[in-house]
Amino acid sequence: MNDFAKARRYMVDCQVRTADVTDHAVIAAFDAVERERFAPAAARDIAYLDRALDVGEGRAMLPPMLLARLVQLLKLTKSDRVIDLGCALGYSTAILADIAGEAIGIEASGALAGEAAARLAAAGVANATAATGSFLDPALAGKPADAMLVNGAFEIIPDGWIKALADGGRIAGVQMSGGVGRAALLTRAGDELTVQSLFDAAAPVLPDLRRKAEFAF
Repeated sequence: MNDFAKARRYMVDCQVRTADVTDHAVIAAFDAVERERFAPAAARDIAYLDRALDVGEGRAMLPPMLLARLVQLLKLTKSDRVIDLGCALGYSTAILADIAGEAIGIEASGALAGEAAARLAAAGVANATAATGSFLDPALAGKPADAMLVNGAFEIIPDGWIKALADGGRIAGVQMSGGVGRAALLTRAGDELTVQSLFDAAAPVLPDLRRKAEFAF
């Protein structure tokens, strides 16, 4: 077992399992996907620490503990098509692809999306890809998604999220309100999204998902 494999096992045992992550498919995915493959070169040696990794362009990979808890909320199955909104360099997309039937990473940055797609291909993740797209309107070609991971925080809930999902579809992410973050599970019910606030969490707000400042005169 090499040093990265040992670090990955330690991450699973001491970060993922200890965070009340009990879904066997989620645990297996974090044990299988090589996080160092998707980390920036300068951060490979710290890829398995429970910290966010800066990937440039104002974007970051979420810490493993928070990512695992959010993924578990989605209750993914092998028949699910899932969107990874804000996929960074593709690590979270690879995690989702290990659990679900198909994972599509979306990045506002063409450079990040291209790098994520290349890293997914190099890692042999055949049921995942990444593309440039809108964080406000991430609807996919073909059938809608069954679930969506918001890889960061959001202050607004765009109308475009509803049409991106099939009825009954789920969204997991960190909802920010007044500077306080809470992990949230959103579920599509007809033309509405119901919101469950679940636990305290912190993550950077994704581009375009910040509430516009209101000025009073």
